Amino acid sequence: MKRILSILLLFMAWGCGASVDPPEEEVLSLFLHDISSVPSLYSYQYDDSLQHLSDEAVWEWYRHVRFTAIDYHEQGEHALAAAFRLKAAEAMVHLHRVDIAAWQFNNAGKHLLDLFEDAKSQHSDVSMDELRDTYGIFLTLANLYFTTAHEFTYSAPDRERSRVIAANRAYLKNMGVEQRKDSL
Repeated sequence: MKRILSILLLFMAWGCGASVDPPEEEVLSLFLHDISSVPSLYSYQYDDSLQHLSDEAVWEWYRHVRFTAIDYHEQGEHALAAAFRLKAAEAMVHLHRVDIAAWQFNNAGKHLLDLFEDAKSQHSDVSMDELRDTYGIFLTLANLYFTTAHEFTYSAPDRERSRVIAANRAYLKNMGVEQRKDSL
């Protein structure tokens, strides 16, 4: 299944022709790892390896992956930053800190929007439709992560977090990305 999904995503990435550089296969595989562990995009099964760690160890791991995400973001490696934000969210869900997990899912989605925005600025001669076709998987994943963040916000209300997540979801809606009603 993972191989089929990988081929499908690579086909989609190159689908609009050579005018836009497709995402690297290694970057796609980071997201395929998360997707392939579940039967569909509608549910997310967290890695049970955290079950064997103490809460203190999970916090340490969270800080490590969060700072790694920040480092990748500062280097402009938005897809890698998003992948590490997902791991940070996973740690917070494990610790039942949905307030922090919501921010991490939001940040993962935002990193994918940054990836799209970078592609848009680097390929100003390419139509928006071609860019959406090429980077559509990242926009779909961003939408899924924003929806998940939105759902977590119901469990731990915060006005500022709700405002930021709503703004990110509205940005995608304005780009024509269909809004999801379900989360991970």
